[in-house]
Amino acid sequence: MKIEVRNVKIWKCVTSGVTPCFRASVVLDDEPSGRVRNDGLVSANRYAPRWLGERLEAYARSLPPLDCWGGRVAQTADLLIDRAVQAFLVAEAYRKLAKTHVVYLSATGELRHGSPLPRDRVYLAARSRAGRPGVLRVLNLLPEEQALAILREKVRA
Repeated sequence: MKIEVRNVKIWKCVTSGVTPCFRASVVLDDEPSGRVRNDGLVSANRYAPRWLGERLEAYARSLPPLDCWGGRVAQTADLLIDRAVQAFLVAEAYRKLAKTHVVYLSATGELRHGSPLPRDRVYLAARSRAGRPGVLRVLNLLPEEQALAILREKVRA
């Protein structure tokens, strides 16, 4: 099942420093399916319609546990949505940064970016950066989905 969130709105929570406050539209397998919301009260996400949460929970139970925090954690609907929100935020941050910066992987695998540039000079600077020693890949020169896949992998690491 392909799970995406769109129209994500995040706001600062006064009640919780752990749980993010957000609302988003949920898209399952490219079909708009409902909405999800969390008010940061250290409780579960709220799904509308209700069957959306139930369907995501059933799907999460069919997935293998995740290795994290020194153990194995069973997947849940909320965890799937949290990961989709994280992927959305990474994509938004990359799009914003790539408009005015050259974003690249160094030869050591570190994600880096150059100094801010006028938008019309980013492409030429990216082409120039690609030929330099110590630069593994310039994300600005890749198709967006490929660049985002690299970023998501770096964020998980």
